[in-house]
Amino acid sequence: MPYFISEFKKKNKDTFFAKFKISETDATEHIWLMMLRIDNDRSYGIISNEPAGLKHIIYGDTLTINIWHAEDIMIIRNDSIYFGGFLQKEMEK
Repeated sequence: MPYFISEFKKKNKDTFFAKFKISETDATEHIWLMMLRIDNDRSYGIISNEPAGLKHIIYGDTLTINIWHAEDIMIIRNDSIYFGGFLQKEMEK
């Protein structure tokens, strides 16, 4: 996570995503957020996939969340995963 945060703060052209477990009363999903801002524990991101079972959030909503609760992270550079996507890589094995 420290590398992810330090790269984010460089303000380069990379795109940064973090995956979080989001729960509502009767549903839980794992949602990718495109990170907009990271300020210590409080981070802001846009939901980048359509939630299937959650009723209170939709694609494109902005959420405030603790970056240290991320389940996975990705840095996209030149349309490819440059760093992260760890869970996806393990599932492909």
